[in-house]
Amino acid sequence: MKSILPVAIIVNIFAASPALAAFSLANDNGGDGSVVVDPFDDRYFVILGADNAPDINSGFTNVTTYGTQATTARVINVRWSHITSDVTANWDPGGWFLNGNSFQLTDDNIPGNVLQGGAFQIAVNPGDRWGFYVSSSDSFGGRGILTIATVPEPASWAMLIAGFGLTGATLRRRRAVAA
Repeated sequence: MKSILPVAIIVNIFAASPALAAFSLANDNGGDGSVVVDPFDDRYFVILGADNAPDINSGFTNVTTYGTQATTARVINVRWSHITSDVTANWDPGGWFLNGNSFQLTDDNIPGNVLQGGAFQIAVNPGDRWGFYVSSSDSFGGRGILTIATVPEPASWAMLIAGFGLTGATLRRRRAVAA
């Protein structure tokens, strides 16, 4: 019976802080953009925009996206930061998208090598296609780098705390029965 308790704790932790749905990486126009996902927690990742976009005079851009399709209705709390080596951030803007609509997070007028950041929420419904992007319109100054950290919703934290409370109550009850 004692061996069940650690399993219950582990199950409670994973149920309370669900991982994000499987994301997929895409580059249009043959870009070399990539993503680096934290090996211990897939809610933390870095999107590296393309650094081989066609020359600005050709009129093409390379958009690197990292997105998924929502399976449940939920609110995703997001913290983000962005930096680029270009002269200004307008050459490698970063943002998020929902069902084909893009929402730029970065300020185009911020000089290069200056970290931008903030926090916001995305509300998704089942079937919504959402994610994050870095758009690269040149290949002269380097990549735009967008770092994302999605944090559990307040309901997840409440479930986690309630689970630990139940685990503690179970332990206390077992000690009383054993005495």
